[in-house]
Amino acid sequence: MIDSLLRLKLMYRYHHALIVIAIVFLIGFIFISLNIYTSHIKTYTFEEVIIIDSGAVAADIVSDLATTHNHQIDFYEVRVLQTLYKLELTAGRYEITKPITLLNLLRIFDSGSNQADQLSTTVPEGFSNQKIYQALDEIDEDLPRFDLEVFKDLTQDSEGYLFPDTYFLDSSTTADDLYQRMRSRFDEKIATLENEVSYEDLILASIVEREVPTSEDRALVADLLLRRIEIGMRLQVDASLDYYLDKASDELTVTDLETDNPYNTYTRYGLPPTPIANPGLESIRAAINPEPNTYLFYLSDNDGITRFAEDFDGHVANRRLYGI
Repeated sequence: MIDSLLRLKLMYRYHHALIVIAIVFLIGFIFISLNIYTSHIKTYTFEEVIIIDSGAVAADIVSDLATTHNHQIDFYEVRVLQTLYKLELTAGRYEITKPITLLNLLRIFDSGSNQADQLSTTVPEGFSNQKIYQALDEIDEDLPRFDLEVFKDLTQDSEGYLFPDTYFLDSSTTADDLYQRMRSRFDEKIATLENEVSYEDLILASIVEREVPTSEDRALVADLLLRRIEIGMRLQVDASLDYYLDKASDELTVTDLETDNPYNTYTRYGLPPTPIANPGLESIRAAINPEPNTYLFYLSDNDGITRFAEDFDGHVANRRLYGI
């Protein structure tokens, strides 16, 4: 009798669980169906160009449509449509002149069509502000409202904060527009990191960005350089001197290495006074999360591979072995 009652209770709980699951699936199906239905009939009007930066995701688009264009669009609705119709986001500046449904808007973003007349400039990881100015100078004449000298004034104290990315420009772009977008992009990327980023972290990140090519090696070199500072050893990195003298490492002379200046880490201790480039996110991550190791020396061989050594003798051996 007791076994029969127990079986009945278990069956009841089993069927009750199935009913709950079925209800949840039904609610989810109704929610998705309503979203899809709404996305086909509700239209949105945009008075400004919609900007999608490279690397943007659904959350970025939803936030931009709410803050810049005053349209409250549900994040899950966007994700459902992207998943259901296999839609991606193509970076660019989109000019939407007529009321449009969310589905058709996402289709435009996926195809990259309806883009406003525009130019683009790409800031690679490790570009200094000076390199950015040179790139902008090549397209300055095609940007009637953009003043390069004003941009230089705005960014003179922003070395390290102009985030590497592709930026889209058009005839309405001003120096302040581009500056604010680059700084905002920096803030957005930094916000994804688990730790706060200090100014010293940014200086270190700019050095490892310029010194070594891979994220793994950058984390090792970040720890190595911090330990050099800790034990009272000079950093002795070419990159900061390259920045100050506007030279490549293979152009540095013995006189360059011996002539004292704020960025000569062969003659001065500690970090240089400012970042020496605009580092990418992986270099910043390496600076705030260095990989503990026992190395004190490193060099890049002719294939661009970083070779490490724990002492000076090992470093000399690496130089001989790899012909540096």
